[in-house]
Amino acid sequence: MARIDALFKMMNEQGASDLHLSTGSPPIFRLNGEMERLNFKSLGHEDLRSILYEILSETQIADFEKRKDLTSPIRYPA
Repeated sequence: MARIDALFKMMNEQGASDLHLSTGSPPIFRLNGEMERLNFKSLGHEDLRSILYEILSETQIADFEKRKDLTSPIRYPA
């Protein structure tokens, strides 16, 4: 199971609509239209990379390495 699953589970439990992951910041949920930082440690570059690479396709990984950003939705099996 991918480590991001714990964040997805929390999102579902709290009714969050979005998950924002960024280097130097803890994970952030969008709850009722407001951005809410989680009580987690800030993510380092390698933390974020390893979390994302567990669920990205090879094409998405290449795009991320080139642009250092993912703006397209990640389709992750339920």
